[in-house]
Amino acid sequence: MARSFSPAWLERHRVDVGSLARSDVVGIGHVLAEVDALVARLRDPERAAAMGLEPPRGILFWGEPGLGKTLVARHLAASLGTGVPFYEVSADELTPERIRGSLRHLAAAHPRSILYLDEIDTFGMNRDFEGHDPDTRMRLTALLAALDGLVATAGPVVIASSNRPARQLDPALTRSGRLGYKVRFDAPDEDEREALLRLFARDIPTEPDIDWRSAARLTRTKSPADLRQIVEDAAGLALAADRDILDGADLLAAIRRDGTIEPEPAEPAVARRRIAVHESGHVAACVALRGPEWVYAVRLAMIEGVTSYGDERIPVHLRPDGEHRDALVVALAGGAAEEALLGEASLGGREDVKRATDVALERAGVGLAGRATPLALERLEPNVAERLKDDLADALISQIEAARERARAIVAANVEAIARFAVALEAAGELTGEPLADAIADAGFVAAEAA
Repeated sequence: MARSFSPAWLERHRVDVGSLARSDVVGIGHVLAEVDALVARLRDPERAAAMGLEPPRGILFWGEPGLGKTLVARHLAASLGTGVPFYEVSADELTPERIRGSLRHLAAAHPRSILYLDEIDTFGMNRDFEGHDPDTRMRLTALLAALDGLVATAGPVVIASSNRPARQLDPALTRSGRLGYKVRFDAPDEDEREALLRLFARDIPTEPDIDWRSAARLTRTKSPADLRQIVEDAAGLALAADRDILDGADLLAAIRRDGTIEPEPAEPAVARRRIAVHESGHVAACVALRGPEWVYAVRLAMIEGVTSYGDERIPVHLRPDGEHRDALVVALAGGAAEEALLGEASLGGREDVKRATDVALERAGVGLAGRATPLALERLEPNVAERLKDDLADALISQIEAARERARAIVAANVEAIARFAVALEAAGELTGEPLADAIADAGFVAAEAA
């Protein structure tokens, strides 16, 4: 059946946003400043025009799924007042007829309105994208033509969301005059994650001593949707234990499960000992190179453990090169600890090697590895010159070898401290917050200068 446009179809997608308050938009403070600027220009277009500003008619929200793009679009509409209706349509429902018909109808019936097109990357990818077919190309062409018909000072505002980066969408779609006003959505930082966890738990009975700050540290990179799920899972664990109050252990267990249903089987004692030593090697390198504050969680798990470290206040790509060199050492210190304390390493360090190789490759690509020439490696053809392959291989190998030797030196100077920390980790299974700080202090790790 053809999916044609009708005003009744569009009205079914109208969403009441009148009850949405600014306090409901938590965890994306970096976006709210952009939204405030948009609201100021859209709420009073005459005043904006007097300052030489044209209100944007096409806006792109882009970022990973679950970061609140739809919520912010609704908040923007609510901020414009009750006379601005908000329509929310999923891109997979759109046809060329519905795209054209929706904008024409809104321009005539509701000049001050918001049309939100969710997941525009469904058909808005670059026209060279191999996933395009005749249908997606027709929808893209229809949207381009419809956006050209928007009037700068009147008519509906189109907000489109994309889970893909703006650069992957068709340039004709994201240029000025169409979806030219772009707002990037990033994962919430530690303060925002704490606020989100508290928000999602506000209607759930909780123990007063829950360490929300530690929980926020343990959920780095999680989206608001992920955090909501974690709180709900924690409440479910409390209910399964026949308790009506959520406590810190429930929250920690939900974070550890990370959405999985099956609990991890208990690992054999000999494997648990090896994993504890391996992770303690990572901790030793972190403390020796950057201090105890650089580590924020260590956990034993089946097959391999997890050591979480770093400072998220600075994006990875903006951190000084010294941190990346240290990260190489940390990655290889787990295997070095196994060699020093258990006589030989296992294959458990394969993921560490992958991470180290990725860092080494990134450093080589921007010219930070010895004599390596800066190159956009992803731009190179598969059949690059053999000499270039050899140079790149040399740059990678030299970095990994230097990091491994440094890791071995740090481990050799910390053998007894690693053994002490491994015992504490093996007993606890997981160390965070104050218990982690105490275990590090009790181990007595030696700083890199002394190593």
